[in-house]
Amino acid sequence: MRLTVAAALAAATLICAEVLVEDDFDDGTADGWLEMPTGATYEVVDGRYHFYQASTDTVYAGSVTGDLYGSMSVADYSIRAEVEIAAGLMGGVVSRFDMFAASGYMLSLLTEGGGVVAINRIDQGAPTALAYTLTDIAYGQKYWVRFEAADSLLGTKVWTGEAADEPQAWNLTVVDETYGEPGSAGLFGLDTPDAKAVEMDVWFDDFLVEDVLTLDLPASTWGGIKAGLD
Repeated sequence: MRLTVAAALAAATLICAEVLVEDDFDDGTADGWLEMPTGATYEVVDGRYHFYQASTDTVYAGSVTGDLYGSMSVADYSIRAEVEIAAGLMGGVVSRFDMFAASGYMLSLLTEGGGVVAINRIDQGAPTALAYTLTDIAYGQKYWVRFEAADSLLGTKVWTGEAADEPQAWNLTVVDETYGEPGSAGLFGLDTPDAKAVEMDVWFDDFLVEDVLTLDLPASTWGGIKAGLD
């Protein structure tokens, strides 16, 4: 049987693919995770990782991990996880995140206004929206997310159903060259006062970080982007 060049390259990629971090929380613990001391409750319940906090002021929680002493060993990697927001403004995942500098990149699912998916850069705790799109995000619905960093290109997908139902198309892609170090991969939740009780209640499952990257742009597009950045 003959393989085309494209098929051979695809097969080689699958053979060389490596899972860097994986946690389905079925062991009932969050061993290997570094939880931010924000006053939130972190617990594993029925095989899912749960962040919860209620207050009269802004509440947030974050937990990070990696394959090298809590950090990632490579800067280019793809995160996939299941996220459910039971209460609160947002939940999502972080990439290339430095917990001590509170800097890196964040994929946010926002419940406000019916739903928004956003890629943010975080600079010393202050988020800057790099790209966003209106997408239905409902309380109590489980969403699969993928957040990928490949060189200076960031991309995200959001879908429902099973992990295997992942679409080919990306919801958002954006270029940003601010943070190129591996940092950590992780999870977060947040809620803010807005004429309602402040309550963050976010659930996560099937967290996976792998080195298989599918995010790409045509060479001509990269050339235009690079020219604009120079």
